[in-house]
Amino acid sequence: MLASSGEYFYTDQTSMKTNNFHHLYLRTNIPAGQFLRLRRLCGSRDEYRNQAAKMRDKFLARGYPGKTIKQAYKRGLYADRTSLLQTRQRSEVDRLVCVLPYTQRTQKIQEIILQHWHVLTFHESLQNRPLFARTRGRNLRDILVHSDSYQTDTEPTPGQYRCQGCSVCKHVLETKSFQHPTMPYKQVLSRHFDCSTDRVIYAILCPCQKLYIGQTKLSICTRIIQHRSCIHTGKIESPLVKHWQDCGHTEDQLKFCILQQRPNRRGGHISQDLRQTEQRFIYYWQTMAPKGLNATIEWEAFL
Repeated sequence: MLASSGEYFYTDQTSMKTNNFHHLYLRTNIPAGQFLRLRRLCGSRDEYRNQAAKMRDKFLARGYPGKTIKQAYKRGLYADRTSLLQTRQRSEVDRLVCVLPYTQRTQKIQEIILQHWHVLTFHESLQNRPLFARTRGRNLRDILVHSDSYQTDTEPTPGQYRCQGCSVCKHVLETKSFQHPTMPYKQVLSRHFDCSTDRVIYAILCPCQKLYIGQTKLSICTRIIQHRSCIHTGKIESPLVKHWQDCGHTEDQLKFCILQQRPNRRGGHISQDLRQTEQRFIYYWQTMAPKGLNATIEWEAFL
């Protein structure tokens, strides 16, 4: 809707038809928002009534229920124009935001999460119930169109190998599979990994046969150099650094193996994907201190 010299021109961009797949709250709140905007533009209630009749016809033509339009009209009619013209200050909310893809089951999922939220309140960051937000669900284009191409027929031999050209090569465990040192878990390496591989979940093995699980979007070479620096300086207090210093391990005794490389698909969330996969490995491989070298499981990664 545009206004110029007392004349109002109505556009269709903000009055979508009601027979779409958008959330019900969005469809019902569009008329309310438009009538409030009209009240802001009109200098008097009489002018508002005249212009609101035209807007009502627009919404009726696009299939909006008469009851919804009537409620939105009254909300704009009795609104205080002075308060509508004031800029509102948004207050910061210190609560987790749970983002769900919008489907027909989203509301049910939200109800289930809230019903069992008390189970998670043992964690200090999960004391308050979360806020919920929606993202666009997958459409036919997302399902049918794929831009990723994997040339599996020309890919090198699966496994982890040294690149023979960096300072991290001496820490590489050259292998085609990684066996958990104390549990019957074995991770078969399905792709070719070297020191330049990025977007990975990796395991660090200390001489005491304890594991640390980590993830990085950077190359594994860069991440291992960061670990070496932390162990050398001791500035970061973490179970990994503390264990290395308490046991008197040297930097050269650090060994690592890439467990997985996550795909960086178009429209994906690689950071969230890496973090969630890391937490799954930490949970199933039981690498939390004192059994392992991870601090704790970050449950908020799945919200």
